[in-house]
Amino acid sequence: MGERGCGRTSLLRVVLAGQAPGREILWLAADRPFDTRLQLLKWIGRSAGMKGHHIDVMTVAAYLRKRDKLLVIDGLEHLLDRSAGGLVALDALAELMTATRRSVTWLATCERGVWALLQEISPVADLFDEVVYLKPLSVDGVELAIQRRHAL
Repeated sequence: MGERGCGRTSLLRVVLAGQAPGREILWLAADRPFDTRLQLLKWIGRSAGMKGHHIDVMTVAAYLRKRDKLLVIDGLEHLLDRSAGGLVALDALAELMTATRRSVTWLATCERGVWALLQEISPVADLFDEVVYLKPLSVDGVELAIQRRHAL
């Protein structure tokens, strides 16, 4: 968790680069809100390779459980539809995470302020076992990160 530009996505990419080669990683770059359960489930299901299936929480969960998956939602804050029914899709995500908890590892990035809101209003925040908070880098920290990146 952290503000935009503090390295959330970069940190995840570094961590995931060290994962076992046989582990399937599904990277979902969230770039828009979903105002229905079906929209969110289709996004996840189709991204995972589901085709020609009836889409609901149980069918997507069964499909995801078939493999040793690590599922990354980069930009969880973008899934939140800022309307009266805006939590419907996140409730479906919480159900899916619960249904796959034993077989799918879920990782997400989220802006700190939205995460604080989700902790108050959505069960999805309770489904992450660990939360890492990132702070923006100082000027010296940015310079060092750039130097190290170019050294690779």
